[in-house]
Amino acid sequence: MTNAAFISCSGEDLEQAKVLENLLDHAGLPAWVYTKPLTGSQFPTEITEAITTSSCVIVLVSPSSASSAWVGRELHFAQENGIPIVPVLVKPTPTNSALHLRIAGMSRIDATKGFAGEAFDELCRAVKAHYRRLNPIVAVMNMKGGVGKTTLSANIFGGLFKWRHKNVLLVDLDPQYNLTQLLVHQRTHLALVEQDRSVISAFEPGRPLGRESPTRELTKISTFDGAPIDPTEIAHRLEFDPDSRARFDLILGQFEIAKYTLPQNTRRVDACMAYFKRFLDLARSKYDLVVIDVSPASSHLTLAAVSAATHVLAPVRPDKYSLRGLKAMRRLMDELFALEEQPEFLAVMNDVAPDSPTDVEEDIRNDREFGASLLKTIIPHSRYFFARNTGAVQNPAERLAINARGWHSSNIQDVLRTAGDELMERVSGHAATIDRNVGDTAEVNQEI
Repeated sequence: MTNAAFISCSGEDLEQAKVLENLLDHAGLPAWVYTKPLTGSQFPTEITEAITTSSCVIVLVSPSSASSAWVGRELHFAQENGIPIVPVLVKPTPTNSALHLRIAGMSRIDATKGFAGEAFDELCRAVKAHYRRLNPIVAVMNMKGGVGKTTLSANIFGGLFKWRHKNVLLVDLDPQYNLTQLLVHQRTHLALVEQDRSVISAFEPGRPLGRESPTRELTKISTFDGAPIDPTEIAHRLEFDPDSRARFDLILGQFEIAKYTLPQNTRRVDACMAYFKRFLDLARSKYDLVVIDVSPASSHLTLAAVSAATHVLAPVRPDKYSLRGLKAMRRLMDELFALEEQPEFLAVMNDVAPDSPTDVEEDIRNDREFGASLLKTIIPHSRYFFARNTGAVQNPAERLAINARGWHSSNIQDVLRTAGDELMERVSGHAATIDRNVGDTAEVNQEI
């Protein structure tokens, strides 16, 4: 589990820390504070694990924390491990303490009047800035259909689970729910949707929280408040690795989420979008990677996805409209959505056949705006991406290309493994360093 923030405080400030923890949790920023008495000289394992799995450390600055050896140790441990520190002044404190020397030069948030108003908003902005650098949310989308976004969502990110043991959550945000149909038996899908163990519970509280189902009336959005449901409670388990404990889960799609695009619901839809954002922030604390499969249509659902995403991945095919489609997507995000924070834009060439024209890739790579966004790895055309009628299987995920065992299946799996590694480097904030390109155009002449 990953936390948005670890809260470091003295024993005297513990109650304030608990209040702040609840406020941050409600804002979709999972926080952690140690509530047991601290004795001895050794760090409890819970503290070291909580600090290293947090995007930042919030230190409550007060006279008691300034003289606390434990607070000093926690901050020293955080700095040794490269964890950013966010100082929050809760009581006037002498400036000649060791704590002030440790946080010298850092911007401090003045919360001496309480965690409300601008002080809390400023703190949330600071924590979010750090939190966005951890556990990315990737929206896979293209305003043009038929580019293979669903297939890539399942195989590239499924490969990160299979080969890199990442905890991966797929979210099917397309009302046509093709991703769900690819990965889940129809009978299972119908049963889970009936229980609201599906994507609609990411927008409104439903049956899992003891509420009326949001699907009951498609022209009505309920009034609600409070924290969203734990994503693991409604996620459908696709695969699980008992050795690494890694999970590959899916939030099932359904056509009823089209209700959030209806003009009758415009006035209430903003509350649903905010609820969805908090749901995804909570999901980030449970999974290494959250992937949203987005409908090609421009709608409130598209806005919800890109508003929450840290990255957008656009699959493009080798046709003359690909670069135009990328430019249209960028314009949509820049001009129509007016996002507070722009997700990083990435693209990947997909379904490249031996006789595909190479000028499309060259045009994109040479484009000033999109050249750096295009992954080096190219996904070739492969028969293993097509739905195969191989008879009844217990788990439809067995039919994915990453799990194929046929002739030359290892070739496409090598490409998917390389693409996943490159993508993880990009979304983790590191420059891509992959020199060997398994799937470049020089090698797609073999049938894989």
